[in-house]
Amino acid sequence: PWPTGMAPGCFTQAAGLACWQGLLASCPGPLAAPWRAVVLKPVNDLYAVGDDGPGKLGGILVETRLAPGGRGVAVVTGVGINLRRAPREVRGAKAPPLSLEELAANGVPEADALAQRLAAGIHAAYARLLGDGLGAILRDWHRACSPEAWHEGRESTPGPDG
Repeated sequence: PWPTGMAPGCFTQAAGLACWQGLLASCPGPLAAPWRAVVLKPVNDLYAVGDDGPGKLGGILVETRLAPGGRGVAVVTGVGINLRRAPREVRGAKAPPLSLEELAANGVPEADALAQRLAAGIHAAYARLLGDGLGAILRDWHRACSPEAWHEGRESTPGPDG
């Protein structure tokens, strides 16, 4: 059930934060040069920041609808993350595409394992949103928009095996 008085669109930030945290845990070790950090770009994109500017790693799309009969809210979340090297020229792109293959110096996580981690994180983000409210999510979400948070998180987040 969706909490009374909370706009369904709030889940976008929770899902974005969950994906950022999932990447943090799935890509242990240093980033490949010239990349320095992965950040959330408001409101729903994952970017890497580097010496030559940003690169777009992926994005999160959240759609909400009233459930049939108006009894609740249906939330559908889609996540797209570039795992393998992408062509550099994309018309109309604000930043060139970037892949985990180019970003993660220690290799790319298995697609299925990454998908499972992200899905579990999104599910946990929903529970956290219901339990702790939007304020707790937004505090961490705003931090994840900063390159410093990536480095702080790497010091305290276990690798993919625990």
